Amino acid sequence: MRFVAGACLTAILLVSGGAPALAQDAGGATYIAGVVTGPDGKPLPDAQVTARPSAGGLAVSARTDAAGRYHLDVRGEHVVTVEKEGYVAATALVLAGPAPHNVRLTAAEERGYTLDPLLVQAPARAPVPVRRGESPGSGLSSLSGHSAAAYPGDPGDLAGSSGISGQYVPSGAGAISVSGQPPSGNRVTVDGAGFDASSLPPEAMAAAGVLAHPYDVSRGQFTGGEIAGRTLSGTNLWGGVFRTSIQHPSLQYAGPAGASGAAGPLWAQVGGGGGGPLVRGRLFVYGAVQATTRSSFSSPLDPAGAEALRYGISPDSLRRFLQLIRGFGIGEGAGGERRTHAASTIARIDFLPGANHTATLRLDGRARRSDGALGSPLAITSGGRDEGKDGGVFAQLVSRMGRAGNDLTVYRSGGTQRSLRTYEGPTGRLWLGQDTGVGGTLVSFGAAPFSIPDEDRSALEAAERFTLSLNGGHQILLGGAYQAERVVRRGAADASGTFTFASLAELEAGRAQRFTRSLGGQTGEMSSDYAAIF
Repeated sequence: MRFVAGACLTAILLVSGGAPALAQDAGGATYIAGVVTGPDGKPLPDAQVTARPSAGGLAVSARTDAAGRYHLDVRGEHVVTVEKEGYVAATALVLAGPAPHNVRLTAAEERGYTLDPLLVQAPARAPVPVRRGESPGSGLSSLSGHSAAAYPGDPGDLAGSSGISGQYVPSGAGAISVSGQPPSGNRVTVDGAGFDASSLPPEAMAAAGVLAHPYDVSRGQFTGGEIAGRTLSGTNLWGGVFRTSIQHPSLQYAGPAGASGAAGPLWAQVGGGGGGPLVRGRLFVYGAVQATTRSSFSSPLDPAGAEALRYGISPDSLRRFLQLIRGFGIGEGAGGERRTHAASTIARIDFLPGANHTATLRLDGRARRSDGALGSPLAITSGGRDEGKDGGVFAQLVSRMGRAGNDLTVYRSGGTQRSLRTYEGPTGRLWLGQDTGVGGTLVSFGAAPFSIPDEDRSALEAAERFTLSLNGGHQILLGGAYQAERVVRRGAADASGTFTFASLAELEAGRAQRFTRSLGGQTGEMSSDYAAIF
């Protein structure tokens, strides 16, 4: 087999139409429009035109018509890129407006960008990743090449990498909204089975995407969207990759001497992956791991700063309040460092017992621990620790015999979450500033005003799916599904209690308006079972 590799190059182009200016048409809408032509001046149909906001955001794209024309409804300054196979891509910084922005592409051969033909010889058959329940035409987005550098999420983040196409709206950190539904309605799957986490080690991810309409009549389910990921498998060639990145405070700019600004937090990451054949053409192994350390800082309330005024607290009241709690041995402010360590790993074994059968076994695990200051500038509390561990075992058997196919998938997962407070004294709550008679701001001090409950989780998912294709485009589908989930949550006891003071004067006099405490932790258990035969 012979393949010719195409050229993929980018050049900065000065577009015609004079100095662009931001303007509006009669209807009040702004846009970028023009004509794309080739080196001979003839229009180029079906060229890809993409406009991405220069300040960051989702890109808008369109293809040229038979006359080479394009029209993008955008507003403001954008980086416009025009691409077509066989031509050198052109990029320009453009302000939206009525003036046409015409682009002339240069043929790759005229610039000397030609590549010699490559002779590719395929190695022995390697396992092909399979996935269940994907609707026709909804293939997952590949994360190779340009896309891997363009997606907005952290490496390995399933939701962020799924939103490459711009069809889904980001909604907070690590979440997307599908078809206007809340992110809580999304379901995360990996290799066709439910997945408790939201990310994978980057070197373990083969592809990610969103199935916008995962409604399945046979299973009676509907969610906002299915965020689907696929893991890498080993091949007949041994190989691997190692990656590390560090952002240390000593390497960051902290401002001039005496300035209030400080260097940024610590962020470090190390990871890698690799695999190959245990038995060539039959048994393959692949694994990946990632470890991350990061720190964050919370700023204390400072009587000399403007932050206290922003919360409606007078500097004099705040100064007196900090003097009082210092006498209690609690500290002066909420400022402190919160450091989080996280690690995730995945291992996969693929076995090909025959030409029509594939067996996959996958192990995954994650661990996280956070230490240090808790709370916010309005919660002057001591530090604490919370940690969590979870993982699972995934097994899949796929068989294809002529027009018949059978998929059997089983996934068992579980995890724990624990929290520990380093200070076991009482919690204080104060309406600071209420002495003036114009209300006040509620601040907390002492122990943490909230506590992450201890939790144990376990889940089991099994699915069987048999398909038989008939003549005339018909298909017979038989199968079943079972899902079970158990969650036990244990609230921490608050034997020391919580004191609430109506004003600063009441705190100074030691007269609490209200005192509450919990003598025992509350335990709740949730379980759900789901089964379907179709």
